[in-house]
Amino acid sequence: MTIIENKQRAILASATRLFIEPGYSETRMQMIAAEANIAVGTLYKFFKSKPDLLNFVFTATISGTETFANQSELFKPTSKAELLTRTTTLYQNEQKKLTTILVKTHTAGSFTQLLTSLFTAFDRYGAYFLILERNQELYPTLLDLYKEYRQALYENTTRYLTTMSDNGLISALIQPKYDAAMIIDEIFWWSAHQEYDSFERGEHIFNKQLMRNAVISKLKRSYQEQLW
Repeated sequence: MTIIENKQRAILASATRLFIEPGYSETRMQMIAAEANIAVGTLYKFFKSKPDLLNFVFTATISGTETFANQSELFKPTSKAELLTRTTTLYQNEQKKLTTILVKTHTAGSFTQLLTSLFTAFDRYGAYFLILERNQELYPTLLDLYKEYRQALYENTTRYLTTMSDNGLISALIQPKYDAAMIIDEIFWWSAHQEYDSFERGEHIFNKQLMRNAVISKLKRSYQEQLW
């Protein structure tokens, strides 16, 4: 990893944290540079403005490890229209991935697959979601898309749990929609909230993979998933 790439990753990490807490409006470019341990002038070499940096955080989160592969494309400004298109595609792809699991209501181990899939999605995109939640005035259209995605996630998971419960593949449920909300929100907490905006962030350092394993194990025991 080059020195330049290290700086870029540090900028991405510090901007992401600060745009969540204390929030986009309260964050100055000087604060981002200080947390990234770079000069303010260096930050402005990469990004002309805070809005450009915000769009970079969004697009980098969507692209994942591919973000730094093409340096010539890395810092080209992303229009709101392009960001909206890429986000829409992201949600569509995530829904397709989840659907392949949710239709397996008679398949052994599908409950574990659901939990693992939710962790994977929130681990990767949780920071993006939190920025939207904490700064709702920034991009109303992106916020509406996110709300639609979350609502569909709750509804689809509720239908899945209902069917699994009716078929005896998990324990009997009285209010599946409450179980769906609890499962999704607990996984979101440990994937994103705990790291970025919890009261004790920075005080207790948890290994995310070990915590993922612990939460999945607890939920499997709680819902008594049948693995026949």
